[in-house]
Amino acid sequence: MHKESIYVKNLLLTVIAPLMLACQSSGDKVESKFDLQPEVPEIHEMKITEVLKPIDMTFNGNYICMLHEEKAKGDQIYVFDPVSLHFLYSFAKRGSAPDETLALDFMKNLRGDSIDLIDQSNYKKLTYRLTPDSAVLVESKYLELPPLGPTQDAYWVNDSIMIFNTLDGSLLTYDDRSNQIIDRLSLAEFISDLPKDANKSVASFNFSIDGKQVFVGMRAFNELLKLGLDDDYRFIKDSILSLSADQINVDKISDNYNYFAFISGGKDNVLAQYYGRKAKELQPFPININGSNLKYDLIVLDDNLTPLHLYQTDSNILRAIMDEKRKRIYLIEAFEDFDTLKYIEYDK
Repeated sequence: MHKESIYVKNLLLTVIAPLMLACQSSGDKVESKFDLQPEVPEIHEMKITEVLKPIDMTFNGNYICMLHEEKAKGDQIYVFDPVSLHFLYSFAKRGSAPDETLALDFMKNLRGDSIDLIDQSNYKKLTYRLTPDSAVLVESKYLELPPLGPTQDAYWVNDSIMIFNTLDGSLLTYDDRSNQIIDRLSLAEFISDLPKDANKSVASFNFSIDGKQVFVGMRAFNELLKLGLDDDYRFIKDSILSLSADQINVDKISDNYNYFAFISGGKDNVLAQYYGRKAKELQPFPININGSNLKYDLIVLDDNLTPLHLYQTDSNILRAIMDEKRKRIYLIEAFEDFDTLKYIEYDK
């Protein structure tokens, strides 16, 4: 065999073998602990006329608000009619002015027709009243917090008590009227065999609430947790499940399985966005030759975490959000042009 042929053969083996391994690893999935028969749901669509790239949404009976991934200095919140999805207006410019934000997120639930925006970079909170024609700024303030890094998801427990999580694996309750932290819970404290510098990766979680019930989905563990708040909005700790990190590779996090990505809750139901694959499959090209694998299972449970439905779609989903009032699961897709809002209808 000529030297050139040997070289080409070795080169092909060098290139193709890792690709074959990558393709083989994509089928490696750990199912959830829930004994449910998968369902393939019908996907419904509503037309969207605005050009935007949504990364999250919140709603009430009067409005749907979508958080747009704005890269320049444009508006970040787009407001729609919840029935027709007719576009109403946009607001909340990206920037450093007093009424602008640089790293915008919002409280996941509305207080009446008021929406609260949080700048994750500096803890500025802007409260707007939504009307059919515009959003009216009614309050601007700063949360009085120590340097905790960017806040993550945040909810109103009631009109004055907030609950949110931080990157270090903590949950906090906060009194917005007295401007002080009520209680702080570190989930890392309930994980044994956990190196201190691995808190952010191994103790990572997402959560949602129903009143004083807190539903937590662990990303590194195949576990859904249900926590509670007492009458003073402090965490009830005696029922928290203990976990062990002894089987987790803390030196190479991407080699571990990723389980519960996001939780979306309501009064009667909880939606868990479940993955069950190696975390490295979430990485884009060229780490994965076919790009990120974002095909999640969508598990609907009751408020006692009894499973009811397991939906499987062929969509790459960035985030799924439950609309309990309309019995819908909205799908924010990852890679498609956003010209329709897709959703699944579910029953209890």
